[in-house]
Amino acid sequence: MISNNIITTYQGPSLGVLLDNARDEIVAGRNAGIEPIGLFVSPRDFEQVAQTKAREERNGIALRIFGIDIHAEPDLPEGAVRLMLP
Repeated sequence: MISNNIITTYQGPSLGVLLDNARDEIVAGRNAGIEPIGLFVSPRDFEQVAQTKAREERNGIALRIFGIDIHAEPDLPEGAVRLMLP
């Protein structure tokens, strides 16, 4: 059954773009011999991931992408990723 509810959708870069960018940064770090300990993303992207992984967050599990904790960073544009290095 199709509902008539209006669903607000994310208007920034797709989650797929964010995941591609994260993967590229993680691989570049690992290729340089550096194992990232976290990922920084824009607050809007962080919220999108939080919505997608709401069950995990409700269960007290840290938000992660590819097994790496993610954190919001206000200065990053949507779709961008910055590694947190040891």
